[in-house]
Amino acid sequence: MATVVNTAQRAQELADPAAKESLHKEAETRVQPFYFKPPEERPKDAKTYYNLAKSDLVGAQIQIVPQGGANNLHYHTGEDGFWMVLQGRARFYDSNGPTGEYGRLEGVLMPRNARYWFEAVDCGEELHLLHISGRQPRDNRRVDLEAKTAQFGRSMHVDLLPDGEQKITRRNSEG
Repeated sequence: MATVVNTAQRAQELADPAAKESLHKEAETRVQPFYFKPPEERPKDAKTYYNLAKSDLVGAQIQIVPQGGANNLHYHTGEDGFWMVLQGRARFYDSNGPTGEYGRLEGVLMPRNARYWFEAVDCGEELHLLHISGRQPRDNRRVDLEAKTAQFGRSMHVDLLPDGEQKITRRNSEG
C-alpha cells in the first residue's frame, strides 16, 4: 500500500540526487511491456477481458464482446474509464437511454459515478474495445443498478504475460 507523503516533504527528498535516482530506479522496475494478439481458440459466446497492464492508478484491457453482447447499468465510485472501439460498433447508454454510438477509433470517457451500460451493435463483427481506467487508490467499487444481462451468459478474464503467453485468471458461467 502506498504511503501518503506531503508535497513539501517529497520536494525536499527529491532535492537529494541520490534519493531522486533511487525513486527513478524503483519506478523503472515496474515498467510493464505488453503485446496483444487475440487467440484463435476462445469461447465465441463469452465476453473476454484481456488485461494488458495494471498499476495502482491505471489499468488497460481489451474487451471482446460477441455480437448481441451487452452489460448492465452500473457505475464506478473511484474509476474514470476511457473506452475506444478497435473493431465493430458500440452503443452506450445512461439511465435515460442512448448517449452515443461509436465505430472504429471512436469512443467515450466515462467519469466516475456516471451511470452507464453498453452493447455490441450488430454490424457483422464482434466488438473489440480498448478500456483504460484511472483509479483512485481508495473507495473504488463497481455498483450494479440492474441485474447482469442474459446476453452475457459467460465471461473470461485473461492476463497477458510479457513473454506473449496468456493466463486465464477467471471464468464466469453467468457473466
